[in-house]
Amino acid sequence: MATVVRCKTLDGQNVEFVDEIIASGAMKDVYMSPDKSYVVAFFKKENSFYQSRADFEAQKDRLKEIASAKWESIFSGVGGDYWKNLFCWPRGVLLYGERIGIVAPTYPKHFFLRAWFQEQRYARHQGEG
Repeated sequence: MATVVRCKTLDGQNVEFVDEIIASGAMKDVYMSPDKSYVVAFFKKENSFYQSRADFEAQKDRLKEIASAKWESIFSGVGGDYWKNLFCWPRGVLLYGERIGIVAPTYPKHFFLRAWFQEQRYARHQGEG
């Protein structure tokens, strides 16, 4: 059984994630929260886009800006509720060991095509009478 890791974002939010990679891409390894309401994605060290401590700090500042001020300007403004249903925008930045990561909500169910596929299967079945 995988371990649940507990830590805090840079702005003090409590974060938990299951210490088991659920997805991995070119830039990040992704972990799921125990309640599956958000993910934690850590940038890979081997694909690091920062070569110095100054680059690392600049990247951390960019991520903090995205997860705070940019989030506020998009989602707290006019029409912000509309965008909340479309974007899984990062809400926090964290450091764990020597890795920097983001916290973002999981995709809502309407992002997945399961219902559409079931409707198509049902429609084909009805037409085969």
